[in-house]
Amino acid sequence: MLNVCANHSHGTLTSNDIVLPTEMELKKGVAEFRWNLFKYSTPLPEYRSLSIHVGKLTGTSLVSSPSPLVLFTAILHAMLGWLAICQEALQHRDVSVGNVLRLSNPVEMPSFKFKSDIADLMGTPSLSETLPFTVTDQITRLKSSLAELKVNTRCSGFIIDGDMAFDWKTYFDANHDGTRSGTPEFMSDRLRRSLRLPRAYVQSTVDDLASFYYVGQWVAVFNPSHQSDLLEELRNDIAGSLASRELATRTVHTLNPKLFSDRQDYGLFLLCCKSTLAAWKNSITSLDDWFQEAMQELIARSDGKIDPDTHRSLFLTFAYHGVADFAQILERNGASLASYDKLDS
Repeated sequence: MLNVCANHSHGTLTSNDIVLPTEMELKKGVAEFRWNLFKYSTPLPEYRSLSIHVGKLTGTSLVSSPSPLVLFTAILHAMLGWLAICQEALQHRDVSVGNVLRLSNPVEMPSFKFKSDIADLMGTPSLSETLPFTVTDQITRLKSSLAELKVNTRCSGFIIDGDMAFDWKTYFDANHDGTRSGTPEFMSDRLRRSLRLPRAYVQSTVDDLASFYYVGQWVAVFNPSHQSDLLEELRNDIAGSLASRELATRTVHTLNPKLFSDRQDYGLFLLCCKSTLAAWKNSITSLDDWFQEAMQELIARSDGKIDPDTHRSLFLTFAYHGVADFAQILERNGASLASYDKLDS
């Protein structure tokens, strides 16, 4: 590699110096091709941030969703993409409003496929004795809801930027260093609280599922169809600290679509989303409780160390459960979500 040096149009020195190997990394005799243009030692770059992936899909922000039904349908499609990744033993770990996109015009995509060997993976005896539900039950529920919702090959939402994903094939074999991943505004409550703790934290699929919820809530609150001082205050709380986000979530769940004052202050879009968001948050809370209890029981049964197969089975079982829950919620609330178009007209 050679140094490239140029002046930017406004006169600033521009170079690829920072992305080249350091002298210590180069073989003797090659370092002469590297000039230290900045006259100081620059840190090694984060090569991940210098990479770009180009895909054929052109997505737009969920915030621009024209209706609640369009919004939540796009999120469901993106969740199926996330679940497909989980089936390949990978977990995204950075579900955020910038990484879940909507397609203004749905495109043809391969339909979601359940891996044929999933049932074999779930044969862990210790897991079946611990959980109050089976993976087969969750797959059956999800298949039923997808059929009712007529989810087929027309895709309107997808997830991007898997650069923070980890591989379950090796993740549970190593000593976890406690590294967390994600965007704070969309992290699960438990994951966000863990940022203040020195002990290790293993991010689970329930954390990712909670992030999907906070994406949905964010988008419903920030939809541009309505503006008011109280709504702006709610937006600030949603984007703030953990405590302010919790306060904002309670506010969203207590909105009453029948009250003229709430309609005037928060707008029809958010009020139409309220029931779906409240039911979804209850699902996430229950899943988190079940997950924590299951982890504690499995740790106690295994003398402090859960084997990798059980760990993977646990994560994937909860992934199916969470997506099935959301699909059922969307199925139950479809009519009320679709009513927005009539209310808005």
